[in-house]
Amino acid sequence: MPSSPTSVHWLSLVGSVWLQTINGPNSDFPVYSSELKTVKGISQVQLNFLAFASDAGKLFGWFAGVAALYVPLWLVAVVGAAFGLVGYGVQFLFLDSPRLAYWHLFALTSLAGNGICWINTVCYLLCINNFPSDSRVAVSLATSYLGLSAKFYTTMEDTLKGLRYSQAKKYSQAKKYLLLNAVVPMLVTLLVVPSLRVVKPGSGKRTDFGFFAMFAITLATGACAVVGSIGSKSLGVSSKEHLISLYVMLAVPILIPVALRVRESMAKIRAAANKRVHRVHDLGENGMCWLNKEIEVATNVKEEEEVKEAGSVEHGGQEELGGLGLLRRLDFWMYTSTAVIGTCTGAITSVAVSATSELFGTKNFGVNHNVLVANIPVGSLCFGYLAGFLYQREARGGNRCVGAACYRDTFLLWGLTCAVGTALCAALYARSGKRSGANKGPEVSGSAGV
Repeated sequence: MPSSPTSVHWLSLVGSVWLQTINGPNSDFPVYSSELKTVKGISQVQLNFLAFASDAGKLFGWFAGVAALYVPLWLVAVVGAAFGLVGYGVQFLFLDSPRLAYWHLFALTSLAGNGICWINTVCYLLCINNFPSDSRVAVSLATSYLGLSAKFYTTMEDTLKGLRYSQAKKYSQAKKYLLLNAVVPMLVTLLVVPSLRVVKPGSGKRTDFGFFAMFAITLATGACAVVGSIGSKSLGVSSKEHLISLYVMLAVPILIPVALRVRESMAKIRAAANKRVHRVHDLGENGMCWLNKEIEVATNVKEEEEVKEAGSVEHGGQEELGGLGLLRRLDFWMYTSTAVIGTCTGAITSVAVSATSELFGTKNFGVNHNVLVANIPVGSLCFGYLAGFLYQREARGGNRCVGAACYRDTFLLWGLTCAVGTALCAALYARSGKRSGANKGPEVSGSAGV
């Protein structure tokens, strides 16, 4: 019978969830990139190279996997947070200084990007080792919260603006985000350090309650973030109410290990009184959460408000309602396409982690997975340079380009690339399906399988 996770196992998953929530500081880069471009006087191609710099840090992500073999996981997470603290902190302190050259920005962003790999490695190893029977579900639930990073940081920035006597109000938007990117991961990492450890599997009756509860919480949190991003005004919800609701939803997962711990304690009390052993293990397996990356629409909310005004259809001084009116709105297609792209990206992230552990085993997972994701910087470099080049071409010598033509060719090439990738995935699936079918033959006949 598969082992049942205890409250300590679930506490490690909650810690992984919180780490994933704050482990996407690079996802808020589009929000302040325009201001950064103006402050440092760089071109669009150079700006895209800065976006690539965060992915370039993943080329050395395998260092995190090697470190996880020899040092405690909590120390690996702290090192990753320290890299982010230095990378973004130095940018925050010297952003307005002319001595901070472009190559400094590139190196510091790469260092911070490498720190993301260290924290991701810890989260994946905790999910795989503490939930061996349900590692796919645990990894999917944890990585789904990575899609909340952009929304979390934009919400934190709104919180800083709302503080009446906050010293951060004197900072520019770019410096506010750099400050949050540097400080928040370190604070959260130190908070969850006690939960970052591999625990021996428990024993007892398995149920699906724990994962069902976590799945419901994840859906509710995603819905809260989406509604707060695109529907808070129409629903009459203030920004302050939305901030509070999002923070509450992020804190709710801690109730699962707390509730389980209470039940375990009550079981021990009953066992002592009745001289019977009643071990409570109410956690099990549930389906994967594929809604993870839809939350990234929050990163461009401010820019998309302008598109919303341009695309809204008015009739008699009021916005046209109904299905036809909705389809005519430009912002509807903006949000829909962003959600589809985000969902597919999140699905690939979750599948890649599970596929790595199944193909190469879990013994050296930290090293194997970081070696595999080293291909991400290659794609980021090639596509980022191409996108920046096309943007600069349409800008015709200027620093800013306005209009659909600035991005049309980029999205066309992106779509063609994704189509090729889909075809390759289908071919790989067909080939692996035939191979797995051939391998089942000897097992049916009674031969020993490896």
